[in-house]
Amino acid sequence: MLVDSFFSRRSQFAAFTLCCGALLVPVAGCHPSPAPDVMATVNGKDILSSDVEKYYKASLGDSPQQPSAEQADIVRLNILHQMIEDEILQQRAAKLNLAASEEDVNAKLTEMKAPYTQEEFDRQLKQRNLTVDDLKRDMRRSLTKTKLLNKEIESKINITDSQIADYYAAHKAEFNLIEPQYHLAQIVVTGLPSQQTVTCKITKPPATPTRRRRFRTCIIG
Repeated sequence: MLVDSFFSRRSQFAAFTLCCGALLVPVAGCHPSPAPDVMATVNGKDILSSDVEKYYKASLGDSPQQPSAEQADIVRLNILHQMIEDEILQQRAAKLNLAASEEDVNAKLTEMKAPYTQEEFDRQLKQRNLTVDDLKRDMRRSLTKTKLLNKEIESKINITDSQIADYYAAHKAEFNLIEPQYHLAQIVVTGLPSQQTVTCKITKPPATPTRRRRFRTCIIG
């Protein structure tokens, strides 16, 4: 699919988001009342219902089947939750100077467009109610989240060979899978009608680590 979901890494960021949850500032107390279009505020950054609606329509694509009102509300709430998490991560990345550059975005856009003609590319964007600017904005945020993930989480993960060996020893039974066996038969008919004989030969090519095969070739003629 041309336009990927730019929130697919949400579960990977869940624990990290909880650590940054204090960044979310609720609109309450002495804070001024939000504008009607504001659904949430993260450190002064408003998340607008119009943006939520844009992502909602993009998620529908050109599907002829429309969700029920209840299902639509659930999808919108999920999108809002994802946008709040995303904004927290974007602000964290900005503090660490990890924002994706224009070169990063253009390279990703070129990679995404490669399998398509310009007409096909434009048509798929239109089906999802997105412009090129919308796509580039989401790509920039997605690449920024990836940079943040690599620095704050993945770079701190260090799995040693001994840990891998210990895990294998503790779960060895899970790796002892039954190897499937296949018996294939091939019949070859010649064009000679006289003195017909049937010759069958069984061959056993080298077994692979996951399966064993046995071939039978029969020649009639």
